[in-house]
Amino acid sequence: MIQTVCQIVQAIASVAGVAATVFIAWTVRRGTKRLARIEHDRAIKNAWIAIDTIALSDDRNLEAADLLINPDTEGDSLEERRRRWLCFMFMNPMGATFRGFDGGLFDSSAAAPYENELYPLASNEVFFAMVKKYAFEPGFVELCERLRRRTDFS
Repeated sequence: MIQTVCQIVQAIASVAGVAATVFIAWTVRRGTKRLARIEHDRAIKNAWIAIDTIALSDDRNLEAADLLINPDTEGDSLEERRRRWLCFMFMNPMGATFRGFDGGLFDSSAAAPYENELYPLASNEVFFAMVKKYAFEPGFVELCERLRRRTDFS
């Protein structure tokens, strides 16, 4: 009888050990994927900073870079190109921050200040057109649309 109870306890302990191992492995894998996404976003951000630096260093570079991304803008003024490029520059970190919220990296208490920061950008016609054309996350586009409908700014 005691031997049977011991065997049952050992079996339960073994199952619990396997379950704990699986849970730990799953948690580590999930954390590793999240870190990989953060590192990827950081690398992309750094690449865009380098591109922005080169594009804005010279008017000819700005025109060439803008035409590469927006080939339908032949004949646009330098100011229109600069405004469009600045919208790209704002859209990238705001989009990365959105991905951070979406991925659970930020506390929800930071959402209101983020939305207050995004509100004037989303309300800008040029910025919003860029978001609709180039944003990768449908949720980011939806957030900008919701902010554009917002009447209060607090």
